[in-house]
Amino acid sequence: MTGTTPAQASPTGADAVAACRSAIGGAPQVGERTCRTGEQFVRGPANGCRNLGLNSECHTLDGRRTGTGHMATYVAGWTHRALTLQRDLDDNVALARATIPHTHNSFNSSVYLPTVTNQDPNQIYSMRDQLTMDVRAIEMDLHWFPSPYKPRNMGQSVVLCHGTQVLGVDVGCSVDRPFPDGLKELRQWLNEPANRDQVVLLYLENQLGPKKAHEMAAKEIRDGLGDLVDRPAPGKPCERLDTSVTPASVRARGHRVIIVGNCGPGAWGTWVHERGPSSTWVESSSGSGDDYPGLAKDCPAERARTGAGHALVRWYEDSTWVSAMAGGESSQLTTREAGAMARCGVSLIGFDQLTPEDPRLTAIVWSWAPGEPSRAGCAASAADTRFHAVDCGEKHAFVCMVNPDQWRVTATDGPFSAGASACAKAFPGSTFAVPANGWENALVRAAASTKTVWLNYTNWR
Repeated sequence: MTGTTPAQASPTGADAVAACRSAIGGAPQVGERTCRTGEQFVRGPANGCRNLGLNSECHTLDGRRTGTGHMATYVAGWTHRALTLQRDLDDNVALARATIPHTHNSFNSSVYLPTVTNQDPNQIYSMRDQLTMDVRAIEMDLHWFPSPYKPRNMGQSVVLCHGTQVLGVDVGCSVDRPFPDGLKELRQWLNEPANRDQVVLLYLENQLGPKKAHEMAAKEIRDGLGDLVDRPAPGKPCERLDTSVTPASVRARGHRVIIVGNCGPGAWGTWVHERGPSSTWVESSSGSGDDYPGLAKDCPAERARTGAGHALVRWYEDSTWVSAMAGGESSQLTTREAGAMARCGVSLIGFDQLTPEDPRLTAIVWSWAPGEPSRAGCAASAADTRFHAVDCGEKHAFVCMVNPDQWRVTATDGPFSAGASACAKAFPGSTFAVPANGWENALVRAAASTKTVWLNYTNWR
């Protein structure tokens, strides 16, 4: 009997764009502009298709499958569980030491009602869905612009617009979504029972202009989020963001949103923390390929350049057509880059066009081995650099933290229960610990070599 060949998937517009990049994409000023323009023509009809509720058919246009079924599959999968456990590890860790999945221009999504700028979207899912995909830092750009939805001051409103101010004119803004709608979406997600312990960093890019616009935005933050916001200290408007704060300490104060952005006049500064100088906030835009410095296996130099561990380090991409036309190339945060950023301890890893199947989400899992934890028990770090759940009675050496940049491993072995005393005896002043990010995990493995070693980590969910 003759064997049959599985049916090949029908080609999509995305295949044509890939073929374009393969053929002429090596010439950024010509190739990438041409191919990205073709991609824009492909994605436009696909976004319109999704706005009509035809998610299951729209992938034939741009090759991207979306919808609630994909979200449900993600939530039930290993990547979501591993990122959830990583977030739990970081709950009592300074923001500057945490790995925080982030979306760039989170609000600029094709899922919302059409505007001028979201026809060139950074995202394909809603902010609510992005948060469900384990994003914990979202971005909203604010402009003071005439709005048909909620005109406030002589027709002007605070709106979410991916525009640019040129000589005081908000170029690109149109019938954009009101700021309170974005705040309401965030609050609804935070109020869901499964999310009642979550803390979110909200980055507001401030292009508001006059004081009255800032006053209106402050009122809308008060009305939309209120006591959920961890505000600057009284009498310290636009207080610099404290990068040593932990999610647990924010939650202990009764808050779950930290707002950071550009300083502004009036009541704005009583709600928004200033990002701060380069000593506390460093950001860079990824280029068109694998250009993240950490890929050269030089994490120490890159961390020294950015002040990682003390500053919040943000890398992001910009997939918009406008960006490609202006710069001659698309800004892309690749899967390899995402993995390297997690290994080097980048704080905010900012994605565009995020989907539940995005391999970059899996790439930023620096802790558990695939499929782990597969059982109850205690965590051990193995030669594969990953965490494994093993029986707590096994005998291994212990991981001891002197400080976040200095990790040691005991010469003696023992069961998990002996970890605290073993570290105190072997390295006075150290603690039996577990790494909080990919960089610290690399230091652990450098200290352990090929040995399997105990981590102070058990009772995971």
